[in-house]
Amino acid sequence: MSNLFQRTSSNWARYDKYEWKEDKEGTLYITPSPDAKVSLYNPLKDSEQMVLKAVNLGLMCMDKNNTQEQLQNAIMDFVTGYGLLGFMTALPTTPDFITYHV
Repeated sequence: MSNLFQRTSSNWARYDKYEWKEDKEGTLYITPSPDAKVSLYNPLKDSEQMVLKAVNLGLMCMDKNNTQEQLQNAIMDFVTGYGLLGFMTALPTTPDFITYHV
């Protein structure tokens, strides 16, 4: 199979440290740590490996034999490697980006 992203580049912000936070209702979130440093990288550079890890993480989340701690560790490993991929309302140039309002 050919690499669909071979000639594509997409810079994305990735922090060197993340942490779990819990809101009043007990919902867990991942945010950059307060002392995290940001860097730009191209997540499409290793797209095949990233997709494989995402699929394996999804399968792991569906497996009832995994503990909450195992899942949180696996999720954090993925996030540490690839950042918080997705849509953002503000360019994440500071660990406080999560508090930005549109």
